[in-house]
This record gives sequence, C-alpha cells and structure tokens, in this order.
Amino acid sequence: LHETDSKQLFAHHMNEILAFDAELVSKFGYPPNPLTRFTNESTASPPLRAYCLDTVTQTKALWGYWLEIDRVYAERQFTAVLHAEDCWIPKYGILSSIDDVKISKSAQTLTALLMALNSKYRAIRSVEVLEAFVQAIHCSLIGMQLKAIEDCVTMELGPLEGVSD
Repeated sequence: LHETDSKQLFAHHMNEILAFDAELVSKFGYPPNPLTRFTNESTASPPLRAYCLDTVTQTKALWGYWLEIDRVYAERQFTAVLHAEDCWIPKYGILSSIDDVKISKSAQTLTALLMALNSKYRAIRSVEVLEAFVQAIHCSLIGMQLKAIEDCVTMELGPLEGVSD
C-alpha cells in the first residue's frame, strides 16, 4: 500500500470502530461508559469491559496517528476555504438584514469542521486523547482562522502599531 492508501484505510477502520462502539451502546444495551455496571452485575470487582475505541486510545502511537490524519485533513479543507475569493463574504448573502446570518463562509466552515470532528471524538473517554485532540485540531484550525483575519486587517489597515508577533 502507498502511504496515502494506508492513511485512508486507517481512517476508514477508525470510523468503523466508532460506529461499532456506538452500535454496542444503542442496539445491544451496552452502557456508554465501560465502568457502568449491568443490572445484577457483581460489585466485588470493577467491571472489566473494553470497547474497541478504548483499545485504540490506550496506544499512544495509534491515537497519535489518528489525530495526525484528522488534523491534516481538517487543515487541508480549511486552507481551501481560506484561499477562496469569497471566504469573507457572508454565507447567506450580504443583503440579509439578520446579523446572525452574516457569518462568513470561512467561519461557517470552521464551525462545521469542528462540529463534525467533535462528534467523532465525543465517544473517547481518555482525557489525554481529548486534550491532544483539542491541541492538534481545534487550536490549529482556530489559529489558521485568526492568522487569516490578522492578514486581512493588515492588508486593509496596514501593520498594527504596538502589536508584535
């Protein structure tokens, strides 16, 4: 397999794992948290239940690879939006009289990307993985948006005095 193929295959398998774990909960009555006990389950020892996703998130190399694939994908998608001629034009048109719909296409895309990725990572119970997710993806995309805004302001007004990198 080419590197691109293996990344796509890995991402596909991660999506399958997420779907399988969700199905365990929704269709087969597994508790959303593996530490939750079934009715009539012994309380003598903690439940030993591992969902597929837990197995992945316990291995730093695997979840690190997964985060990197999603970060690269999200940055690629968002970069394409930021380079579009109409990225700062309100998504629903400039003639709208409602301020809420004067959101730029870049802001709308940023929000949609973050919401989609959040829903994907919502099932993760590892605080370490969730923190890495926020650092790798949220901070990266928000940083890209802020840099694009700064560049627009600088082009429009010139360098801002008193502001340093």
